[in-house]
Amino acid sequence: MNYKGHLTVGLITAVGCFLFVKSILNYEFAGTELFILLAIGISFPLLADIDHRLSIIVKYFLIGSALSVSLGYLFSTDFLIYGIILLDITVICACFMPHRGPTHSIQASLLSPLLLYPILGWKWHPLYLCAFAVYWSHLWADGIPFKTTMKGAVKKGDKK
Repeated sequence: MNYKGHLTVGLITAVGCFLFVKSILNYEFAGTELFILLAIGISFPLLADIDHRLSIIVKYFLIGSALSVSLGYLFSTDFLIYGIILLDITVICACFMPHRGPTHSIQASLLSPLLLYPILGWKWHPLYLCAFAVYWSHLWADGIPFKTTMKGAVKKGDKK
């Protein structure tokens, strides 16, 4: 599936999460939380493809890390640190992991909400559930919703 399909499925999942959290869990989202949910709906369904060099999420993360490092150099070391970490993770995943490897597993879906820690902290928040569901929607759309293997963590050399 291409990024437009994953994005569509992810946004539909994010809307479903919003409705579930609001009606079943009786949680009222604040304005900033709705913005975070929108960001989750846009970024998390594409996040599993960080292991593909030509994916749109890799391009956005490379631009975002360069911007963050630049802002960090000018204003705050926090931006600098986050930019360097984002750049490192992006390069490692894009260059050294096979496509549909570890990032396409249920374990990655369970760990993906931890990316929200700098924003939400360690306390429980319904957005963690939404992040898991939206990331998992990528696996579902690829037809591998319950893949648990972490095989192929490192690419082997290209043999031609």
